[in-house]
Amino acid sequence: MPLFRKRRFGARHSHGATPRLMPLQRRSRFDAWLNRCVDIAVTLALLVGGVALVVHLLL
Repeated sequence: MPLFRKRRFGARHSHGATPRLMPLQRRSRFDAWLNRCVDIAVTLALLVGGVALVVHLLL
């Protein structure tokens, strides 16, 4: 006897962290631009932090 029941295809109730089907939403230009700015800011912060760590460890 299995400990967990198998989910049937099309089950409506989900338990746990499962991906949910989201309705298609049209993304605005501002939203895409803001996402790009956040991506760049996070990448730069990681690079600066990495360089600072390396410099600190080497000196």
